[in-house]
Amino acid sequence: MVSGDVQLLDADGTLALIVTPEIAVLVEVGALDDVVTVACIDPAVRLRRAVANRVAPVAAVRVADDAIERRGHVLAAAMLTGITEAVRDIASEHAKNRVQFDRPIGVNQAIKHPCADMAVRAQLSLAQTLFAALTTDEGREDADFHALSAHLVAAEAAEFATAATVQILGGIGYSFEHDAQLYVKRTHIMSLLFGGIAAQLTRLLGQPAPVDRSPMTVSLERNLLGARTVAPQKVEIYSGVARLARTVWGSEVRVAGSHPKVAVMLCHPTANFLGHYALAGLAERGVGAIGFTTRYVGNDTSLIMENCLLDMSTMVEHLYERGYQKVVLVGNSGGASIVPYYQAQARRPTITDPPGGGPDLTTAGLRPVDAVVFLNAHPSRARLNIEWLDPAIVDELRPFERDPSIDMYHPDNAPPYSPEFIARYRDAQKARNQRISAWAEALLASLPADGPPGLDDLAFVVHGTAADLRFLDRAIDPSDRQVGVTLWGPPTLANYMPAGISRVTTCRSWLNQWSIDHSNGDSLRWLPEIDVPVLIELGTADPTVMPAMAQEMYDASTRSPRRDLHFIKGATHYFENQPALLDETLDIMTEWIG
Repeated sequence: MVSGDVQLLDADGTLALIVTPEIAVLVEVGALDDVVTVACIDPAVRLRRAVANRVAPVAAVRVADDAIERRGHVLAAAMLTGITEAVRDIASEHAKNRVQFDRPIGVNQAIKHPCADMAVRAQLSLAQTLFAALTTDEGREDADFHALSAHLVAAEAAEFATAATVQILGGIGYSFEHDAQLYVKRTHIMSLLFGGIAAQLTRLLGQPAPVDRSPMTVSLERNLLGARTVAPQKVEIYSGVARLARTVWGSEVRVAGSHPKVAVMLCHPTANFLGHYALAGLAERGVGAIGFTTRYVGNDTSLIMENCLLDMSTMVEHLYERGYQKVVLVGNSGGASIVPYYQAQARRPTITDPPGGGPDLTTAGLRPVDAVVFLNAHPSRARLNIEWLDPAIVDELRPFERDPSIDMYHPDNAPPYSPEFIARYRDAQKARNQRISAWAEALLASLPADGPPGLDDLAFVVHGTAADLRFLDRAIDPSDRQVGVTLWGPPTLANYMPAGISRVTTCRSWLNQWSIDHSNGDSLRWLPEIDVPVLIELGTADPTVMPAMAQEMYDASTRSPRRDLHFIKGATHYFENQPALLDETLDIMTEWIG
């Protein structure tokens, strides 16, 4: 219910928007009492006063959901900035064209100095207003400070400029025949919004100090790191050049001329992290930022997780040899499948015969690292597969023949999904994953008899790999994510597109990285063995990784001497157009690393 005195500005319709620092509400004008029209100095503005006696709002929005009052300050500042620029131009033009004693009046200091002051104040007002708009759009914690500052700066600039313009214009400026008087009046109206200048200044003085986001005045250097690996035992990647090079690569970014003691190595089984979005920001914060690639960069068709661990070990050794005293592994996105697995096997190697084939890790000599971090990371590629696999596909060779009873995209099964449908759907997803695994095992067993000599693997296609119920139903594992989207476009398209996740794989690779019953690349299996500090950071608007996943990983890190979980409010998977949220994330990471 809304109660209290209300001032109405141009509220000529049936609804009025009432704004306070805490909430904004829409009320019916007809529900207000004692509505009285008030004479206004600005002929283009209509003012009324009213009283609200427990009026039920038509709609209400709290500041946590949409800071409408903050945006009102920014819009008022924008109008006041426009007024300052307009009267600046009017005054300057008059000063150039009005001639007295055979000279333009603008040559006199009493005229040209106020014109110059108007130009400076207009520029300051514009800069503060634009910055306030940016902080408001990004939802920064100091956005209220900058919005209030913009309104105050713009109001002061407009008040000075309009008054100076009237003075410069002389007699005509005081008359109704010139628009100068309209600018003066509109300035006073806009300055009185939201309680007036005194109230705004009081609120501004009560705000926390603004966050310093000024860019570091440092130059960065980028170095390509190459670490030699052992010769592959079989042909796993197409490129003969890459096979002959026997090298894994890393992109090292650091402050030019510096020698950081800490290397932060961003890892993923297959993604190309040489140009990772976090490298520059990490380097500016004083660490050596390493974007790492495994031998499977850009192609996970025949990926074996344990080979990724060997590649990581090669680069870790190279970093220590390069002079780094501390190495921190960051598992980003799918990187959580390999980072805790690596550290666990470096501490106490146990894997001798990986599923699908692979190296004996008990003889690999993996070097442990000093800490592990997870950034927007899901627990496991295999776990992700059984949550994204489309159970409506019942025949792997006929991807468009679908079972409507377990089809999340069928009109009869529209969200929100029932608990019964969710349970049946999840069971069917796991069952399909297990059917594919059983088929892959049977095919591998038949190769010695059916295939040519030396052939020990075959590739195949898996259709329907973007059918997670959470893509359409936000009530399942609630978060701030946008529904109806994936990292690859609309879910119905991503479900079949050739570049989809786990689309093409070999039998051995399927068992090694995608099979829920076989894969060792599972952070929830290895995190209980991790005895170094663990940090987990997750954006709450990530459409792929849910807060519940981050919580699972945090809960599993039972042996870690220090474990921390941070949710970045509103951040998406790649922080696209979210520089402030990326800064927040990297600040937390580097401060935690110490």
